[in-house]
Amino acid sequence: MKLRNEGIEPNEFTFVAILSACIRDLELELGFQVHANALMGWYGKFNGGLRFVFKMFDEMLKRDVTSWNTVISSLVKEGMYEKAFELFRVIQGIGSFRADFFTISAILSACEGSNALMKGKEVHVHAIRIGLEGSLSVNNTLIGFYSKCGSAGDVVALFESMPVRDIITWTEMITAYMEFGLVDLAVEVFDKMLEKNCVSYNALMAGFCRNAEGLKAVKLFIEMVEEGLELTDFSLSSIINACALAMDVKTSEQIQGFCVKFGFRSNVFVAALLDMCIRVSNSIISMYAKCWNMNCAIKVFNITPIRDVVSWNALIAGHILHRQGDEALTAWLFLSMRTNYDIEPTSQHYASFVSVLGHWGLLEEAEEMIDKMTLEPKASVWRALLDSCRYISTQPLGNEWQSTYLQ
Repeated sequence: MKLRNEGIEPNEFTFVAILSACIRDLELELGFQVHANALMGWYGKFNGGLRFVFKMFDEMLKRDVTSWNTVISSLVKEGMYEKAFELFRVIQGIGSFRADFFTISAILSACEGSNALMKGKEVHVHAIRIGLEGSLSVNNTLIGFYSKCGSAGDVVALFESMPVRDIITWTEMITAYMEFGLVDLAVEVFDKMLEKNCVSYNALMAGFCRNAEGLKAVKLFIEMVEEGLELTDFSLSSIINACALAMDVKTSEQIQGFCVKFGFRSNVFVAALLDMCIRVSNSIISMYAKCWNMNCAIKVFNITPIRDVVSWNALIAGHILHRQGDEALTAWLFLSMRTNYDIEPTSQHYASFVSVLGHWGLLEEAEEMIDKMTLEPKASVWRALLDSCRYISTQPLGNEWQSTYLQ
């Protein structure tokens, strides 16, 4: 209970220790409860595991707050926010249960995911009502929520009311100010921090990129390297995005060399690091394309051991940026993407292809492509078509398609 009250989530080692204690003290019922909660949490981590979570939850003779939290967290992970809100209301009506940090955190994630500011404020009030207003973990989570769904005033008011702050609090404030475009205030918070780690630096660097301050991000990255701070895939993805913003080819080449030396291009990495490799490689492809070095972008694409939808999008977008229509069509490869790479084309792919056809003046073919789409065209697809009308001055067709888009 002490762990949970302090906002520390139990892991597999915690459960093993508790189960061992239950065996030693012959606490059979408690052992069953801990085992069931651990198993539900395990199912909840997998796609498609929600039905097993609910099956176990429905069959439980006795449920505790951990059981409810596990189900709510699983629902939030699957994007089933309304159902999560419904269960939260049920908990509030059960007199023997009191929501804890994990309950509040999960529900705030649902509020953030559904952009439900008023619901989030209600959760905030509920947290105060049940005595969690002084909880550091709850307040840190609330800063993240208000930075996504609220206003800068909401975040500042909460920050100033906090009796205790830690490195997570200050880092959340950096992220919040950057979200609102208040770059100078974010830097001011960073400079005031007595303790900093790689997460703090990453938050500031990502914020610079978000606000188109590429050169400042590059300078910060150099500082991280000089100080010997830990570099993560997020650090490298951010610096690569910064190079693309700065459009500095020489710096970009140096950064890519650093990434390769760091090991992110290796295809012998363990499975846990493959996702890291893909994200960094995708950022490098996009960086080179934006720095007008398409040859290097293609080279990086070709040597990337594993590619995903973002990899193809970056390559196609690069060809379009350089007005290389033939190459864009070659990269498009609808059939190969499905059969060879097991990637289903998305709206982003269709938007890129429509843009290519439009630039060539093949508007009827572009419209036909949209009509044949196997999924509902998103705004980006229609926007690509309307942009093409501006290039070749086809006002009547543009008006017609604009009406369709607005509907």
